[in-house]
Amino acid sequence: MGILKAKVAPAAIENNAPAFEAEDGAAVETVAVVKTVTREQVAPAVVVEVKTETETVVVEAAAQSAASAAESTTALTTEVVEVKQTAIIARAEGGQLKTFLNNGGGIVSPLKDLENAFVKAGIEIDYSTFPRLRVDAGCIASTEGQEAGDFIEIQVISFADSWTITTGTDGEESKKWVRFSDDGKVTNAAGDSDEFAGTPLEEYKAHLVANGFEKAAIKTYTIVYGIAVEAQEVDFAHLNEVVALSLSPSSKKKFDSYIINRTIQAKMNRLKETSGNPVVRFTSERTKGRDNQSYFSLLPSHGKTAPADLS
Repeated sequence: MGILKAKVAPAAIENNAPAFEAEDGAAVETVAVVKTVTREQVAPAVVVEVKTETETVVVEAAAQSAASAAESTTALTTEVVEVKQTAIIARAEGGQLKTFLNNGGGIVSPLKDLENAFVKAGIEIDYSTFPRLRVDAGCIASTEGQEAGDFIEIQVISFADSWTITTGTDGEESKKWVRFSDDGKVTNAAGDSDEFAGTPLEEYKAHLVANGFEKAAIKTYTIVYGIAVEAQEVDFAHLNEVVALSLSPSSKKKFDSYIINRTIQAKMNRLKETSGNPVVRFTSERTKGRDNQSYFSLLPSHGKTAPADLS
């Protein structure tokens, strides 16, 4: 018995894959569709090759056996194949793909630029230059007792780290041993006749331990300097004045994280920076430490008050 060789009808070939040209840089999407045909139109197996720049996709449509084909039309498996090519957006100078951090200066981070801004400008300040604010029992207040309430908004001018060497104990007696440092290297003078002024921090900590303060520690704080533009207490005495807000070690970590997140939000166009001195809201929140003790820290967020033009 002779072998019948069926020819593929022109219509079937035309329907395989329409030719088109993709735009430069666009994803290429190719779809191959094999329609159901009769036994007279197709051979027992049809192979369609779809070529792109990077690979060849083969789609095989298997026909039914010759015995079953005599009773019914040939059923072909229809398969849709998608081939997508990733468009390369941009590369850095070294050839690697551009990222958030290596894109050549496209990062907008005015808060980060304000770190140590007073020092960069040659402006000298000390502990008592501006009203000092801190959170105490959930309330943000000055050391003199002027209360701002649960939140305060500050248009930031500068911020800097500050170090405190503590005894690790409470009480009036231990307070006289506390020392501060502006550079993280040596202690500041605690008075005109302070014998420990200029002592390396680790050395002074060891001195405290040797004198019975076994829980002595060196802690890093951040001091945020800026204009108090809004507060929960509308009669807050230092509104529209420059204040210095002290952030505890736990609050400092949240502020460091916020600076990075705010930078990313601006990069994604979810936040539009309108001033080189942005407004930040600091809200008091209760948290629990590792010892399961409850304490208050300050949570930074985007300020709701429009920044003043300080340029």
